[in-house]
Amino acid sequence: PYVLPDPICSKETARKAQELLRGVVARGTARHIDNPHYAIAGKTGTAQKIINGKYRVGKYYTSFIGYFPANNPKYS
Repeated sequence: PYVLPDPICSKETARKAQELLRGVVARGTARHIDNPHYAIAGKTGTAQKIINGKYRVGKYYTSFIGYFPANNPKYS
């Protein structure tokens, strides 16, 4: 893989982002996938469905993007 020569953010900003993404799984909308064996971090998303050209109330597509272990990522 190609590694950029300059970081895209400070180490502190990266640490804060990781903490927020871990919170999504530990305490937030993805808490049902929390695991006692390894920490997972990530972000959930929703998009309202369009059916017959109209947005439908209460009908959503859901998504999750994540990585683990959260403190030393190996899988995403």
